[in-house]
Amino acid sequence: MRVSRPASLFVWILLVAPSLTAQQAPRDPQAVALAVSALTALTGGAPVNDVALTGAATQIAGSTRETGTVTLKAKGTQESRIDLALSGGRHTQVRNQAPGYPQGAWSGPDAISHPIALHNCWTDAVWFFPPLSSLAALGSPDLAVSYLGQESRLGISVQHLRFWRQVSTRSTNAIQLIHRLSTVDMYLDSASLLPVAITFNLHPDVDAGTDIAGEVRFSDYRLVSGIRVPFHVQEFLNGGLVLDILISNVTVNLGLQDTDFGIS
Repeated sequence: MRVSRPASLFVWILLVAPSLTAQQAPRDPQAVALAVSALTALTGGAPVNDVALTGAATQIAGSTRETGTVTLKAKGTQESRIDLALSGGRHTQVRNQAPGYPQGAWSGPDAISHPIALHNCWTDAVWFFPPLSSLAALGSPDLAVSYLGQESRLGISVQHLRFWRQVSTRSTNAIQLIHRLSTVDMYLDSASLLPVAITFNLHPDVDAGTDIAGEVRFSDYRLVSGIRVPFHVQEFLNGGLVLDILISNVTVNLGLQDTDFGIS
């Protein structure tokens, strides 16, 4: 099994990695309280270790639309796998955690594995399943969270939280860069506290300085084994819909293994 290496643009970060140490990240008490309440609204306080979801998917790229099925898996907050079987072929994306940094890989219809640039691996690996999002990662001492206030989004009142990774290292540049690359904004329905959307930035493979606005929207929450699961998940890039997922089956805590998220 081959482990994909991060893009060469970020080799210098790996040189800093041995000096990265966890410290208690800044946390706004109001933000923490909202995050804990949101996770409780999602799970009822029950533990969620892993999940497998299946359903129908439509992928849009310009004027091209491909339809088919999707299987999404996650274990903890750092491992995820997406398998799309579409009319144009199969697509896979895997995220996991290597020592000192996150990593990922993708493949298309030719089944050739390509590494995901390191600068695109710092945001939530499990972006499609809120119970294993940043809300569930508050036990990690390097996860920071702040409260940005109440506002309107998608026509409803929401509570706006911001998460990012705070690392301790000798490199101020690395601290600032990882902060920027790892920032995820989450919008909670003010009434139910269920996540309505998350936003983040992606970047071209060789250019971490150029932002591509990403957004994931959640709707049609249903109760499955005591867990509230969004059965409609939509991914947007620069305001355009690129992936539309309709979930049909959910299995929680089925005992997925790390090998389910290996990068070949």
